[in-house]
Amino acid sequence: MTIKLTTPNSSVCLITNDPVPTKYKQVFDHIVEIPWGDHAKNEEWKVSNRWKIYHAIPYKETVVIDTDMLILDDLSVWFDFLKNYDLYYTSKVYTYRGEEISTNSFYRKHFYYNNLPSLYNGFHYFKKSDMAHEFYNLLELITNNWQAFYKNVANN
Repeated sequence: MTIKLTTPNSSVCLITNDPVPTKYKQVFDHIVEIPWGDHAKNEEWKVSNRWKIYHAIPYKETVVIDTDMLILDDLSVWFDFLKNYDLYYTSKVYTYRGEEISTNSFYRKHFYYNNLPSLYNGFHYFKKSDMAHEFYNLLELITNNWQAFYKNVANN
């Protein structure tokens, strides 16, 4: 709802397999089922469906935003900036108190100890392109085989 309030000309798509109450359906321009089933249904961390976003979204350009985020300013300026990229992930995020989240924080220790880039998927952008398609295909491979990748890439 905050997207529609701050950026009224935007088109909003919700990807979910959960029923959407009638009173909220008007907020969304598209409600799309998670393709190929909900692979995160029984997981604590709901990341197993992230690779499906590229295939489910009906737009040529997309800003992906987690549902627990509040949008307090117009997003149009972001689209002007992001259209120069095929894929863009944030690497510096802040708490609601305005404090930068540390790269060696509790939830990022494996990134820190394995010298991995600290990227956040809660707000990212992609343009339907060969590069983004290749990225999401690789993300599917990693997601579906995360134990092997974790063992070989994040051994610290």
